[in-house]
Amino acid sequence: MFNSAFLLATNIIDIIIDNIMTKDFITLLIMFLIISLAVFIPIIVVHNINEKKYAELSQTVLSELGFQNWDIIPFQDLCISTKTRLLFDKYTTENFFDYELDKLEFAIQAINKKVELSNLIKNFIQNNKYQSHPQYKRLLKQLNTVLFNASHFRVYVSHTGVSRADTKSKVISITQNRIIQEKLYRELECVALKELNFPDWNVLKFYDAKATVKSRQSLEKYDDIKFFKDEPDKLEYAIKITNKKVATSVLIDNILQNNEYKIHPQFNRLKTQLDKVLYNASAFRIHVTYISQAGNNLGSKTIALPEARINLLKNDPSLLMSKGEYNKYLKELQKEALYQKQHTYYERVNSIIDKADECKSNYVIKGTAEKLDDLITQLFDRTVNSIKKIKSTDSEEWDVIDGFIERINNDTESIINNNKRIIEYYNSEDFLKIK
Repeated sequence: MFNSAFLLATNIIDIIIDNIMTKDFITLLIMFLIISLAVFIPIIVVHNINEKKYAELSQTVLSELGFQNWDIIPFQDLCISTKTRLLFDKYTTENFFDYELDKLEFAIQAINKKVELSNLIKNFIQNNKYQSHPQYKRLLKQLNTVLFNASHFRVYVSHTGVSRADTKSKVISITQNRIIQEKLYRELECVALKELNFPDWNVLKFYDAKATVKSRQSLEKYDDIKFFKDEPDKLEYAIKITNKKVATSVLIDNILQNNEYKIHPQFNRLKTQLDKVLYNASAFRIHVTYISQAGNNLGSKTIALPEARINLLKNDPSLLMSKGEYNKYLKELQKEALYQKQHTYYERVNSIIDKADECKSNYVIKGTAEKLDDLITQLFDRTVNSIKKIKSTDSEEWDVIDGFIERINNDTESIINNNKRIIEYYNSEDFLKIK
């Protein structure tokens, strides 16, 4: 009908143009108006009738669905503004959950509502009684628009730049399943962090120390020995950090072996996060940077020190000493070793003396006390002063003193044992019978 009316109007306009300068122009213009009214008034009437029918059908369906209007489900659910263009360009679903974690509960509620309304609409489409209605196709198009809005949780991300050209925006669509997975993971993550007593996953740094050099050659030759020689106070810090990392590794290993965690649907994602922390915990790392005199960063490297290397540096201070310091260190070690050896020998001598004193009150054999006193005097005279005079741990004099102490000890033991046997006999029943 519209095409026929258009063609008719076009033909009439052509006739008018051809005769615009003739006396029949007014007649033709009146004819055009009459024909236009005859053609367009029915069209307008039909259009109004269809609009009324659609409005009635639309209102009826809205009432059945319990909707106030067709805007019940918004296309966009949340608006986010990024601070930098770089962040905007890289902004993804993962960024949303990382940066807007406080919006997770809102997203869950919003998507659940959308799913509920979506199911309601789908059920209506399959089971409604309006499919034969002349305006049903138009209604179905409206219903599908609502279904499309309900299909995702959408985040409108924008960045306002200095100029209009720098102002950008985009929409990130998130499915219900993705939001549910995030909710399950955050619940598991919360339990794991609490068990580990971590405030967050950044509990351990990847780099634990930094150093700067001024040449490429220095960068290539730089090692842990150079670092700790330049920063001697950092060794204790490295030991402390390494101990913390080792303890953290033990805690994480316990969780990775826990069956209750393994059966959780989000365990693999948790394991990925735990593995990152384990990697950070595997070594004490020094980040070495080559900075030119102009302040330019011209290169860098990482020095990773596992627990074994840190323990070696801790237990062998000589690795970080100069030649003079090392020689002094050796002398101190030798002095300490000599002192410890002297102390050991003094303790052997004192042990023999104490043993002899304990038995004095029980001597029954005539002359026993005098013999023991004589042995103790020899022991004291031949050892105490000699031990003080020895100047090295590998001196042959130790063997002489060792042999003498052993002989005195054996003689003392012999006297004490003989005395004990006699006392035991005096206390026996056999002796009492004889007496």
